[in-house]
Amino acid sequence: MSVIDLRAQTAFYYSTSYFLREPAKQFLQIDADHTIYLSFSLPLWLNNWVVQRAKLILYKLPPNHICDTVNDPFGRFVLFPLLEPFNVCGCTDSLPAVALKRAVPFTSSCKNYTQIDITHIARDWHNNNLENNGVLLMGKDCAPTIVYASSRHGLPQMHPMLRLTCINAKIPLSLQTVDCNVNVSHWTDLGSN
Repeated sequence: MSVIDLRAQTAFYYSTSYFLREPAKQFLQIDADHTIYLSFSLPLWLNNWVVQRAKLILYKLPPNHICDTVNDPFGRFVLFPLLEPFNVCGCTDSLPAVALKRAVPFTSSCKNYTQIDITHIARDWHNNNLENNGVLLMGKDCAPTIVYASSRHGLPQMHPMLRLTCINAKIPLSLQTVDCNVNVSHWTDLGSN
């Protein structure tokens, strides 16, 4: 069994009321008015592996003293995989297409991070049953504000991460560097004697 941590390739948030992308910041905000977009690039050498588990991990930034004690069976937030490439400017005309049947409800806990099990989505990406266009995280009505570290945060350990647990893992060979001396000769014009 192998565990692979993949950092988010793209991570930003935008306001659902006016559909404009927020300037790049060190944080991501989610609530009833803000949506987070994340995309992860799965490496090609992952093809022969079997994905057992996939968890999206987002690290909270202070002040985040939210303890979701409301007994809401559907959660306060929901994650959707996208069915099409995401375009913030396209949101002015229509909302992006999401896979409603693959929605993952989640709540905020008293922990310093949020962990969302997206195993079925990652398996669909891996098995080419669903195109990997990234995911949207949205707050339901009256969802509290949560602030997470973005991929621009100063501490790389806090960047959004997709943790894959796989079996049948064969680690690809890595390239090695070898010291060498290189002599560069300059071109000379032999015809101008």
